[in-house]
Order: sequence, then C-alpha cells, then structure tokens
Amino acid sequence: MSHLSTDPCAIPAEPLPAPADKRGGFHTRPFRKRKQETMNPPEISTEEQAALFAEQMRHALDLLRAEVDSLRVQNNHDRDMANLRLTGLETAVHDHEMRIRADTDGVTQFKMWAGLASGGSGLMALAALIRSFLGGG
Repeated sequence: MSHLSTDPCAIPAEPLPAPADKRGGFHTRPFRKRKQETMNPPEISTEEQAALFAEQMRHALDLLRAEVDSLRVQNNHDRDMANLRLTGLETAVHDHEMRIRADTDGVTQFKMWAGLASGGSGLMALAALIRSFLGGG
C-alpha cells in the first residue's frame, strides 16, 4: 500500500520512509570556497570587453533618454494643467469684475433717481412756500 493518497486531508496508514541520512536530520553539503572572480576575466578578449562596455553604455544612454522623455511628458502635462487652472481663474475674475461693474451701475442709477426725487420734492416744497407767501391758496 502506498503512503501517497489522492485525498489531501488523509492520514497515511503506514509510516513515511526514513530519511536517507543516518543521523535523522537533513543532509547538508560542506561549504565550498568560491574562487575569486575578477572584473575582467582573462577569457574575454579586449575587443569583447570593449563591445560589452559599449553595449552597456548604449543601454544606459537609452535608459537616460527614456527618463528624459518621461520628464518631458510630465512637464507638458503639468504645464497644460496650470494653463487650464489659469484659464478658470481668469474666467472667474472676469465674471466677478462684470458683476461689480453691474452693481456699481445700479448704485449710480439709484443715487441719481434718489437725488432727482429728493430734488423734486424740495422744488415742490419751495413752490408751495412761495404760493402760500403770495397768498394763493
């Protein structure tokens, strides 16, 4: 009978086989010393090193160009958003200015009509005084 079952919750009927290591633990390998790696292994020729370095520089240059392009796109977006906000503020300022001018015109007209009305009543009072003084009435 096998100790493996298709049911993941099943408990095996027979014990699992003993580990291969006689000590009862996991078998570990002894540490090996790495051989010293150099930056320029002697197997690579100078031409290959130059080609590898040139490819690394081209890759770094491509990364820098991509970052600069990304910054340009972000800068254009920020400028567009600032222009949009500025347009909204200019519209609001123009609207407020038109409202203030309309209110000022209304106040001026009210003062003019109030002045004419008070001047007219003063003129009527003066006419009534002259009429009563001259004995009309």
